[in-house]
Amino acid sequence: MMTPFGRKGSPVMEKKRRQLIIWSFAWVIILCVIVFAWLSTFMTGKTRESVTDIGVIYISEINEQIQQKFQTIVNLCLEQVDTLMKTSLSEAEGYDEDFLENLRDGAGFTSFTYLGFYKEDGALETIYGDEIVFEGEDDVETLLDSYGSVIKRGIDSNGDMLFLFGRAAEYELEDGSKTIALLAGVPMEDMNDALYLYTEGANAYSHIIDMDGDYVIRNADFEADNYFERIENEFETLDGKTSEVYEAELRAAMENGEDYGTRISVDGEERYIYCTPIATKSTWYLITVMPEGVIKETMTELDQLRITVIIGAMLIILGNMVIVFLLYARMSRRNLRDLDAARKEAIHANRAKSDFLSSMSHDIRTPMNAIMGMTDIALDNQQDPARVEDCLKKIKLSGRHLLGLINDVLDMSKIESGKMSINWEHVSLRETIDDVVSIVQPQIQTKKQHFDVVVRDVISEEVVCDGTRLSQILLNLLSNALKFTPEGGRIGMHMWQEASPAGDGLIRTHFIVEDTGIGMSKEFQDTLYDTFTREKTDEVEKTEGSGLGMAITKAIVEAFGGTIELKSEQGKGSRFHVALDFRRAGINTSEPKPESGRTDFTGKRILLAEDIEINREVAAEILKTFGIISEYAENGKECVEQFEKSPIGYYDAIFMDLQMPVMNGYEATKAIRALNREDHDLPVIAMTANAFSSDIQACLDVGMDAHLAKPLDRKAILAALQKYL
Repeated sequence: MMTPFGRKGSPVMEKKRRQLIIWSFAWVIILCVIVFAWLSTFMTGKTRESVTDIGVIYISEINEQIQQKFQTIVNLCLEQVDTLMKTSLSEAEGYDEDFLENLRDGAGFTSFTYLGFYKEDGALETIYGDEIVFEGEDDVETLLDSYGSVIKRGIDSNGDMLFLFGRAAEYELEDGSKTIALLAGVPMEDMNDALYLYTEGANAYSHIIDMDGDYVIRNADFEADNYFERIENEFETLDGKTSEVYEAELRAAMENGEDYGTRISVDGEERYIYCTPIATKSTWYLITVMPEGVIKETMTELDQLRITVIIGAMLIILGNMVIVFLLYARMSRRNLRDLDAARKEAIHANRAKSDFLSSMSHDIRTPMNAIMGMTDIALDNQQDPARVEDCLKKIKLSGRHLLGLINDVLDMSKIESGKMSINWEHVSLRETIDDVVSIVQPQIQTKKQHFDVVVRDVISEEVVCDGTRLSQILLNLLSNALKFTPEGGRIGMHMWQEASPAGDGLIRTHFIVEDTGIGMSKEFQDTLYDTFTREKTDEVEKTEGSGLGMAITKAIVEAFGGTIELKSEQGKGSRFHVALDFRRAGINTSEPKPESGRTDFTGKRILLAEDIEINREVAAEILKTFGIISEYAENGKECVEQFEKSPIGYYDAIFMDLQMPVMNGYEATKAIRALNREDHDLPVIAMTANAFSSDIQACLDVGMDAHLAKPLDRKAILAALQKYL
């Protein structure tokens, strides 16, 4: 059974992912519904509270307006009473028949339906209208003393209720009695109409009651005489408040002269009431009633609008969440595909790594076995110079092969990390071809192969390219041709040039390497440029190689911006065609040509900057063969100090390692070039295991003159000595 990341685990992961998305989406929907339901319930409750508050505020405003109007009517009626007395007395000499007649005439021009004097014995002397009887226990004299006016209720002989207004009026009558006040009456219906206490279709209606609950002004639709009796008979329990509680609260408010508002229920209908003391006469109370539906209907519409908006918002949010979840699901599927691809790549990489380690273990152990075996044979045959010499040659060949393997691995590592770069420089194609031929010629002669080199249609021998990488391409192709072409076979290398279609100033240079070797199958040609791949045939298995050469070759060709094509047939050979665009370069005639043939540099002195003793020993022994005297410095700082203390011209050159403690070779070279000495520009030659083209360029950038790669090659050292000494 494979892990969840394996092939069998992927459907399980996909199923779990779908379930997670579905359950997450369902949970979010449920959560949204719960939140919106709670929000709707909460807002409905708040709406109910708001309806109550608004209702109370609304009817309190109505009460205030009715109070103001009541006060205005009372003041107007009292002013009319004052005016009647003044005008009547001004036209009469005193309390006489003319005075009374004047009062009757004046009453006819007002809304008064009753006019009479209240005497000190409590009797009423009617002047105008029907006889009346007082209602209530308030004493007229007491009211005059307290308020300066009289406001009372009365009933005439027809049973109609009047609203009485009075002012102080002291007159002596014919019978010797005296009057206390002049009273004027207005029909209660007129007062009701004037105050708009009730109108058909109105949103609210009002009553005025006294301290005992008796109606002072009553809505015409009610038959009850006492408001408290109506509370007991008609009011229902609402919000836990009974009619008894409501009555007790109302009585307490009336006794304290305070406003009082609440919500009540009558015949199943909820209503708002608001009670306010009448300012003109504090023993009367104004009660305004408004059905809850008046405001509730409006608030319900707002509530429905709010719920609609909430539901709409919920649908919008859920819709967007659906979109987000769908996008997330699609992205998750894409990520899973990417993860699966990455998993497959990781498996492929692990397999490739295993193949690489297996292949490299075999390829590295083969030359190492030869090196160690030949070393033991040489040690055992020290008295046989011929045998020792043969062993050393084989050790050298195996060492070169091992170095080639290491270089291939390092090159591939650099290519895969994206750090491989092209070092564009002035290159002679003639010299490059000559160098490549000189390298492969000995091996071709050993295998008795025929080697043809054809160069034609050369437009410019001098071009701008990376000579090292170009040589690497040709050597890799020729190396394969050498290995897989039997003895007596034919190998050919062709080069020609033409104008490049890529632009002016560019020259397209063609290289063809062909052989009459074993060739390749169609299947293998598809994987030829993959790393660590070799065809599974007996001929290939017997041939040394890491399977990296062609992958490196293709990477270099692509870095040049060129193309590589293959034609091959098993048993008939292979043909590689490489096309590269180079820029034409001018011939540099100022550069001195190295002296050819000179190998004796006796008397020359070189400073070796190298921190590893065995490397110093190897370099010193090679230089000694050319007659050169070597002195040592174990790090860059010591090298700079030793050179600075030396006489002018004491050293002819410096061989500089790059990786050293205290101060590396780059820093040491900069320090030497910055010294105020005539010989600060002496040749400084890098001697390092950093062998990539970027390392070579870095050496040149800090002021070094040349680069020698480790393991040190005697011929390369000699060429550098010939050039710079």
